[in-house]
Amino acid sequence: MEATVHWLRHTGISDDVKHRAKEHVRDDAGHSSSAITDKYIDIELKERHASAKSKSISKTFYKK
Repeated sequence: MEATVHWLRHTGISDDVKHRAKEHVRDDAGHSSSAITDKYIDIELKERHASAKSKSISKTFYKK
């Protein structure tokens, strides 16, 4: 895989939304709408969902 300017920008924004207010990231990225910035947040949510899929639930959480 070759790093492109677009890939670097995308990676930077994706990391930024983990640590900063999305409105600040939106403005810094020059997005015209929060909906565009939200796409970067959705990517993180998909990764979180995928990582939680294999998580097991301990039987100690179940009440009899």
